Amino acid sequence: MPAVNSADGTTIAYERTGSGPALVLVDGAMCYRGAGPMRPLAAHLRDAFTVHTYDRRGRGESSDTMPYAAAREVEDLQAVIAQAGGEACVYGISSGAALALLTAAAGPGITKLALYEPPYLAEVDGDTGTKAYTERLHELLDAGRAGDAVALFMTNVGVPAGAAAGGSGRGRRAAHRGAPDSRRPDARRGARSARTRADRVLRLMRSAGTGSRRR
Repeated sequence: MPAVNSADGTTIAYERTGSGPALVLVDGAMCYRGAGPMRPLAAHLRDAFTVHTYDRRGRGESSDTMPYAAAREVEDLQAVIAQAGGEACVYGISSGAALALLTAAAGPGITKLALYEPPYLAEVDGDTGTKAYTERLHELLDAGRAGDAVALFMTNVGVPAGAAAGGSGRGRRAAHRGAPDSRRPDARRGARSARTRADRVLRLMRSAGTGSRRR
């Protein structure tokens, strides 16, 4: 398993595929390499980029170091970029998009940036709902109620309450069991979605002068 050590010693597992300019893909909160959109996306981008995917700390094959701080995840992404050669394009999804922005603001290394649904909602709900959600999330985490915190997060992003509560206690095993069978219609839709998203990433990066080849 290829891995790199972050600044605080946390082991960050990653993988690399393809050839071309370096591109790092940053998952959202509930995903990692084994359960999420980034491996299929990397497969569609590897002819144009050297694509790096990684497990964010506390997920998949990466280790974790407490207490959590977003700044540590910035250091994780910086470590992956350093492993990629010191500079890279970065594409982030959801909270991964927020981390990509924080990393870009923290210093050099990101040459091009593409973001999908960064979770900034204060201007939409007048900050009231976002503040209440954040306070409740911290209360649950501080109380050690990780499953309830996951259920709250899932409900907040639109998962029906019953489904969110049913899935909150199963942790990473649920992600493995939920991995789609390639024969199912939803898996085929997922493959089409990965191709569509790859095309968008290619267009964004090429509009900024990065990436030269296409499948």
